[in-house]
Amino acid sequence: MTTLSSEELQAQRSDFGLRLSNSMAKYGPLCVGIDPHRKLLTDWGYNVDAEGAELFSMRMLQAANGRAAAVKFQTPMFERYGAKGFEALERVLYAARQMGVITIVDCLRGGLSTTISAIADAYFKPGAPLLADAITLLPYYGARSLNGLITEALENGRGARAAITRDVPWPTASPPPRRSITWISKAWARWV
Repeated sequence: MTTLSSEELQAQRSDFGLRLSNSMAKYGPLCVGIDPHRKLLTDWGYNVDAEGAELFSMRMLQAANGRAAAVKFQTPMFERYGAKGFEALERVLYAARQMGVITIVDCLRGGLSTTISAIADAYFKPGAPLLADAITLLPYYGARSLNGLITEALENGRGARAAITRDVPWPTASPPPRRSITWISKAWARWV
């Protein structure tokens, strides 16, 4: 294992923030939510299954390419179809990477350190099956429960965002304001 210099580590840790900031400068702050829920699949003439979710998502991805700073996928919209749904999400994320589109996966997960480690393996590690630029999380056990995952994100040039409410313990006196990531804030790009 090679040891990175502090400059190399800083460059790696700022990779996602720089990519997102550059994409926003080029396309504006729009993040297209790609949520293949039942009604949309039916209305657009797709089957309500993993294949329909994948075809819809690919079509939306193509439409967003070159027009939006990022795209965001809702994991449960694919998870509902089991293994075939996850395979569809994997292929859609691969297609987005090939297009150079920044991907955010709204997996809304959290948990103990073992769960957090598995999430990092699935979304952040080189060669990860669901490799994404960033994910959203729920800090079920408080913000500190995400420390390992945030470290993994930073070390792999990825991003992580915790969706919180005032009821969730936060390590500072005032938690960051709750925002939708449909419009990505520049503060989020700098936060990562």
